[in-house]
Parts: sequence; C-alpha cells; structure tokens
Amino acid sequence: LRPTLSTLTTSGSEQILVPHTIDASCNYTIRVWKDRSTADDTITGSASPIEKLHCIRLAAGAADDIIAKLQRWEAVKLNAKQCRRAATIFCQSTHPSIVIAAGEIGAMRDVIPLVQRAEELALEARHLHHDNRVGIETFLQLIGAWAQLSGVVSSIPATERDGFSGSRPAERVENILKAMFLEGPSDNQNPQQCIDADDAARAYNYAIMAWARSRTGRLGGEKALALFDSMRGTTEFSENNDFSFNVSAPPDERTYASVFKALRYAKSPREAIKAETLLNEMIDSYTRQDKGAVRPNARHFGTVIAALARSGHYEAADKAKKLLKTLLVWYHDSNDYEMMPNGSMFCDVIVAIGRRRNDRHKVLKVSNLLKNLRDLYDETGSDRLQPNVAVYEAALGALSSANGEDAVQMVEDVIDEMKSKSIEPNKACYTSIITAFARNGYPEKAEAVLKNEVLASEDERVIANAHDFNVVINGWARDASPEGLKRSRALLDDMLDRYGNGNQHVKPDSRTFTALINALWKSDDANATLEAEEVLQLMEESYINGDASVAPSCHSYTSVINTFARSNVPDKAARALALLRRANEQYEAGNVDARPDISMYTGVLNACAYTKGMKEAKAEALRIALEIAEELTGSPSLQVDGVAYNTLFHVYGYLIGDAEKQARLSSALLKQCCKDGQLNSHILSTLKKFAPTVYYKLPGAHDGFVKLGALPEQWSRNTRR
Repeated sequence: LRPTLSTLTTSGSEQILVPHTIDASCNYTIRVWKDRSTADDTITGSASPIEKLHCIRLAAGAADDIIAKLQRWEAVKLNAKQCRRAATIFCQSTHPSIVIAAGEIGAMRDVIPLVQRAEELALEARHLHHDNRVGIETFLQLIGAWAQLSGVVSSIPATERDGFSGSRPAERVENILKAMFLEGPSDNQNPQQCIDADDAARAYNYAIMAWARSRTGRLGGEKALALFDSMRGTTEFSENNDFSFNVSAPPDERTYASVFKALRYAKSPREAIKAETLLNEMIDSYTRQDKGAVRPNARHFGTVIAALARSGHYEAADKAKKLLKTLLVWYHDSNDYEMMPNGSMFCDVIVAIGRRRNDRHKVLKVSNLLKNLRDLYDETGSDRLQPNVAVYEAALGALSSANGEDAVQMVEDVIDEMKSKSIEPNKACYTSIITAFARNGYPEKAEAVLKNEVLASEDERVIANAHDFNVVINGWARDASPEGLKRSRALLDDMLDRYGNGNQHVKPDSRTFTALINALWKSDDANATLEAEEVLQLMEESYINGDASVAPSCHSYTSVINTFARSNVPDKAARALALLRRANEQYEAGNVDARPDISMYTGVLNACAYTKGMKEAKAEALRIALEIAEELTGSPSLQVDGVAYNTLFHVYGYLIGDAEKQARLSSALLKQCCKDGQLNSHILSTLKKFAPTVYYKLPGAHDGFVKLGALPEQWSRNTRR
C-alpha cells in the first residue's frame, strides 16, 4: 500500500481507494480462513477458532491503522458510508468471542478497542449521511457486537480488567439502542418512520441478549423485562420502567429465550416467578392460537425450570415439577423433537426437591423422577435423556437431606445403579452419600465410604477434606454411645496425622472440634465436661494466636454448655453462665461467629433447671435463671422461642419450692409466652405437671385436658401448632 498512499493526494482516487482497501483487507482474511489451505498452519481451512479470531483481528486492526494514517496525513476525509463500512469490519472481530470466554482473555484487549472504535464511527456517521438503510444496519451490527461481548467481559475477573475502559457492554447496547430509537440512525429522521418491525425486533433481541449474558443478577433480569415490555408496548412485567421507546416489535423464540435466561441468572424468587408467569402466558397464548403467538419449546421450559430450581422460592419444587410434567405431556402428544426434555431438566427438578425442607415425600419424588427419566430414555434412546453422573449427583444430593430408612435404602439403590452402568461417582456424589448415611444413623457406613472410597481414590478430583471428616464425626456424635465417642476421637487423630504429613485439605477446623464436643455432650463419659472445656480452650487459644479457621463459634460454646447441663457437676449453672459470658467477650473482641443466640441462653437455663444437690446450689441456679430471664426480656435482638419458655417453666417447677410463688411466676410467664405467640403442646404439658392451678384456668380445661387447637390461634402464631 505504501506506493499507493504516497500518490494518494494527487491521484484524486481517495473516494475509491479507502473503502476498497478496507474491504479488501477484511474480505481477503475471511476468505483465506474459510476456503483456502496454505503451508502456513495458522490460516488453513481447518484453523482453530482462536486462529480465525487472530486473522479477523489483524484485518480490523490493519483497517483502523490505515484510516488513522490517512486522516493524520489529511489525505482523505471519511464520509458516512466509509465510516459505516469500517465500523462493520471492526464488529466482525467479535464473531468468535465464545472462544475468548474459554480462556483467551488477552485477546479482549485487542477486540474491545475495535468495537469502541466502531461505535465512534457509527455515531459520527449519523451526522454525515441520511442513508437510513445503511445507518440502521450499522447500528444493528454494532449492537450485535457488544451483545456478543457481554458475557465474555463479565466473566473476566475484576483484577484482570486493566485496560478495559467504558461501561459494561450491556449498558453500551442500551445507550446505542436509545440513540437509534429516540434519535434515529441519521440526523433529522423520525425513528418511527425509518425503523421497521424486523429491524426493531433484531435490536431488542440483541439488547435483551446482552443483559441476559451480563451476569448482573437481578439488575439483568429487571433490564431484560423492561426491554421486553417496551418491545411489546406494555408495562406488564417490569416495574419503574425507564424506557420510553415508541418503537414496538413482535417477540420471537429468541426474545423469550433471552428473557428467561436473564431471569434465571437473577437467582431471585420474584424473578423466577415472573419467568414462570411469562412462560404460562406464552403457553396459553399459543394454545388459544392468538395472532402472533410464539410456540414455546423445550429450551424455554428448561431455562424456567432452572430459574425456579435455584431461586429459593418455597414452592419452587412443585412449580418446576409441574412445568416438567406439562412439557412431557406436550412432547408425547406432539412427538416433536423440539419439545423433548433432557436430563438437565430432571436434574433441576430434583435439585429443587432436595432444597425443600421437611418434605416427607422427598425420597418418593426423587425415585419417581429417576424412573420417569429411565423410562423416557428406554423409549427414545436419545443421548440427551441418558442418566449420567450429573443426574445421580442431583439425586444423591436431594437424598442427603432426607430422613429415614427409605432414604438410606434409596442411596444404596442409586449406588448399585451407578455401578451397573459403570458410572464413577464424583466428589459431590461421595459427599452426599456420606452425609445421607451419617445423618440417618449409619455412621459406620459413612466412615467406610470415607476411608474405602474417598481416601483410597486415585482420582485427583476426588479428594477428602475436613468437611467429609466433620460429617462422619457428627454422625458418630448422634450415636450417643461410648463407641461413638471413641470413633470421633480416632477420626480427629487421623485428621491431625494427615495434616501433620502435609495434607492441607484435612486440616481440622472449628466445625471439627465442635463435632467432637457434640460427641462428648451426648456421651456418658465421666470426663466429658472436662474434655469438652479443654477442647474449647484450645480453640480459643489457637484463635488468639492467629488461626481463624478454629475460631470457636456460638455452636461451640452452646455444645459445651449443654455438656455441663447434662452432667452432675454441682456448680454447673455458674459454669454454664461463665461460658456464656466468655462467648460474649469473644464476640465483642471481633469473633462474630461467637455471638450468643437464644439456643445458648436456653442451654444455661437448662443447666439451672437440672441443678441438684444442696439448697444453696439450687438457690444459686434459680438466681442465675432469673438473671438470664431478665436479660432475655430486655434484649432487642433475641427472640425468646417456645423451647426457652418451656425450659423456664421447668426452672420454676424444679427450683421453686413455694407453690404460691411458683404459680404466680408461672402465670406471669405464661401471659408473656402467649403474647409472643410461642405457646405449644410441650409448654401445656409442663404447666400441667408443675403449675396445675395455672393450667386448669385455661379455656377448655374443665374436661381435665387442654387442647392447643382449642386455644386462641394468636397465642401460638409463631410456632407449629
């Protein structure tokens, strides 16, 4: 090009040469990597995507360099058409951006400036030309380029974004959209007259896609819904919509897919319900055969199911399961491949079921979903429906939070099924298996899996950690037997040995030591209180010396207090109170995990209630209990629950010998309990035992028995009746 450029000022051919040079630079590069094969491996027809990206980037960079030199030498003044042609080439550099997301972050430092340059040229062209068709197309290419980059830029860690100037791509798309819709692609043009519905739909789809890929949580969901409403000319789904575009367009399948994706990544109950509502509206509109109705496909269903599964909504499991059932019916009725569900949808529904607490039918639901998936795979033979490790991971994860023998049996069935299919469990599977066994009274099975499968595994991805040991130790603690305490101590010793030999993954932490304290609390060991306090003191000293991983937590102190409450130590009430004060000192010194809660106060009250021995010891225990009760009454942050109230009634029953005083205090306490809505059946039983005169004054007590359901609902509004 150098000889040509040297004669440019006299040739008068700048209006032809500049666009020809730019176009040739880009077109040649694209043609080479698409169609040609040369001795240079970097630009063969089979070149990798990242090599193709390199070629396009070089072409765009060369074009920008030519333009800069020509303008610097004042050899040429670009017109609108040339600006837009250059902008188009720069936008080409974003096509393989998905490769950048896989790790080619360095390339972004070349690509982003080119798209920024394209934006400058496109906006400059608005004031130079009135060719609406060219202007609209340039704007659409520019919006598409930023939309392509949205997910890539947001995936780059903030610490690695040096050199990336400007706002996030989704915001730039929004600003360009406003310029296009509110001001028009060229000066003095009415946007409503020069932008047709197809162009508007493309622009909206790019903008919604940019926010869907932006990974900005609820903000992305809200922006996508606002654009969707503006696209339809409604305000149905968005709140405080700051868009005032008068350009509308019919949504298509891609529109709905991007909106659902944005709502999925919002990870919010409200946004998940909006996604479900929008999908149901979409289904109803298509079923009614409304004009312009868009047919939902399996992708739409899958995205909304995923949004519900991870939203935390209390009805997420039922709603996700209902959507999957609707899709299955639709698929069987139509036999349409596009409506076929996949294994990921079953995974998401199972995950939602697993996150639901206190579901007595959890095991049955998981079992039925696995059976439905197996049956569907046998029926279709489709790889997308073949049960894989992800499906079994979801099932085991859900079962790890289930209770009962059927949960244990189901876990063993899943293990057998995986073995029969030669599917190796991953680390998450093993963790769920260990948890399910440990929490359901089979600590020996949990320990066997830990030692024989996880610790013995040669797979670098299956590495035992402190959490695995903690789960097993807690399982043995629930055993409440001498053997349980023995195994807990042995597991801790094993952790210390492995950590001492350089295994950092199994370093004992606060939960480890607290699990051992739990084992001591539930055992009948004569030295349990002494050992539990020694373990707690070790944690305090290690934390003071700088090891934050073993900082004693509220649970740690509460477990030691409970150990004293269960013991026969004469001054256990005073020692429990001292532990409460130590926890508070830890909290005030900066250990936020040690902040006393209502369970810790209840533990001290329990130690008071079951103090035995001389009158002096009981009197001191009563004094401490009344002190604790006064603190709870005056505390703005602690909510006294039914367990604490019941323990106080036990304190009065065991420690107050004067029946009249006991009845008076119990009556006052009952009044406060009902005012707080904490009355429950356990409290009624305690009252009947220790304060019968108070009990028989309750409504409905004339038959000798008071039913909680017959009492005012307000009295137990904060409990499970």
